[in-house]
Amino acid sequence: MKIVVNILGLKLGWWACVLGAIYGFWWIGPIVVGIHLAAHLALTADLRRETVFLVYAAVLGLILDSTLSWFSILSYREPLGVGWLSPIWMVVLWPNFASGFTRSLAFLKGRLGVALLFGAIGGPLAYWGGAKLGAITFADSMGLLWVSLVWAVAMPLLSAIAPFDEGQNAANDQTEQAAA
Repeated sequence: MKIVVNILGLKLGWWACVLGAIYGFWWIGPIVVGIHLAAHLALTADLRRETVFLVYAAVLGLILDSTLSWFSILSYREPLGVGWLSPIWMVVLWPNFASGFTRSLAFLKGRLGVALLFGAIGGPLAYWGGAKLGAITFADSMGLLWVSLVWAVAMPLLSAIAPFDEGQNAANDQTEQAAA
């Protein structure tokens, strides 16, 4: 059940952030993500470690997405006009996504190559979707390649430091032992 709630929270958070940015209600996404993260943390075994991890993911996202903007690789639809800094609706997407590492993305534990591939493909797909809807704009056709490279590094990094839910890990270990 935790995995289903997590997947729904990830999707709802993404849509709320992107559509909120498009229609000028930038604050809706952070509120929806905040509700999702509060529910996620309520179901987490180690609240402190998970909270630190989610804050780390937000800071990493702020740095990486702001860097993409600084180098004019992409720009964000932001009604508040904060220059090259990544807007809050984009920053909260990172801990929203990172919450999946203890639930729906727990299969990535110890599989950094899979995480790299997942990031290199999935990251740009999410940005491409946001661009198609009008939340972000790429400066040129190389933008998705740069996003792919960023996520090919970010995903294994997040996977390596994620405080995977011990209950989920025990279930994964039992499944692997049964298969052997």
